[in-house]
Amino acid sequence: MTQAEIARRFDISQSTVSRILKHPDSTKFSRELRRAVLAYCRASAPEQLNANHTFDIAFAAPENFRELAFFHQMFLGAQQVASELDYSLVFMPTRALGSQLKRRKFDGVIASPDFTDMPQDYFGLPTVLLNRALPDSSLDAVMPDCMAIVYLPVKYLLDRGYTKIAYFAFERRGYLHRNLMEQRSIFLMLCEQYGFSDRWFRVHQIRYNHPEDQEEAFRKSFEEFRLRDGLPDAVLCHDSYYPELRRVLDENHLRVPEDIQVIGFNNLDQFAAAPFLSSVDFDLMEMGRLAMRRLHERICNPDLPHLRLSVQPRLVLRGSVRGEEPLEPAAVSPKASTRIKRKQ
Repeated sequence: MTQAEIARRFDISQSTVSRILKHPDSTKFSRELRRAVLAYCRASAPEQLNANHTFDIAFAAPENFRELAFFHQMFLGAQQVASELDYSLVFMPTRALGSQLKRRKFDGVIASPDFTDMPQDYFGLPTVLLNRALPDSSLDAVMPDCMAIVYLPVKYLLDRGYTKIAYFAFERRGYLHRNLMEQRSIFLMLCEQYGFSDRWFRVHQIRYNHPEDQEEAFRKSFEEFRLRDGLPDAVLCHDSYYPELRRVLDENHLRVPEDIQVIGFNNLDQFAAAPFLSSVDFDLMEMGRLAMRRLHERICNPDLPHLRLSVQPRLVLRGSVRGEEPLEPAAVSPKASTRIKRKQ
């Protein structure tokens, strides 16, 4: 099927068809017309799309990403913007991305962190990384603000007189390793900056998806606390470790929040053992939306400089902290904003 035939079907000029295929984001034509032409071409004239754009975006993430809200929420955010821009977002497991790119044409790639282990020239497509930036800044990246992730709960606790803060960092290899290392360093920096002790700081080696390792790590730490440093009055750890932490707190007859405050990271509902867990929300859907917008900009203009885009998290207070009624998130978080850091 030719562009002339497509033009006759929609009673528009051939040049209009050509412009829509080359510039699907153009506001010169109505969104309804653009969507109708693109949908028709996908169904009846894919060769026209292959000659210009496929309007398909590859989203690479772990194979079980639908079970991991960390990735699923980013996917949903990216999908929302992709739909607005008339792209199709195609999920594929990270391990299959290389073979898929050899067999199928895409306009661009949104990739989960472990994808950065693959050489950049392997795909040669406009690419945006999620939750990981390359050391040489050779690809666009969308990240949560790691400084704010740690700063928000620490400052909240310090402002309310809690200075014995236990920070649990569980060391595991994988897609979050570098981010966790950065957050550990930030916590230690804040200890020095604000003058509170890091004696309750703990790093544990664990096996992924082995909750018994996490529970035993908490148990050993609290045994050490009792013998050496005394018990902390607040705990910071990832939401997913809260069930194991809560069991150890019960063993030590520590009530939340009467005896000890708990704040998690990620604000993921399926990891919270109780709905009252306070947590730092990374705004994962906004990360996905921002990644898709940036990828679209790069598809339209490949010569743009590479950026690291930083999304501001927020502290969501619930009943696992005491001293006042839970506040609305906006009342305890900085002004919501997306910060852009231009890389040299």
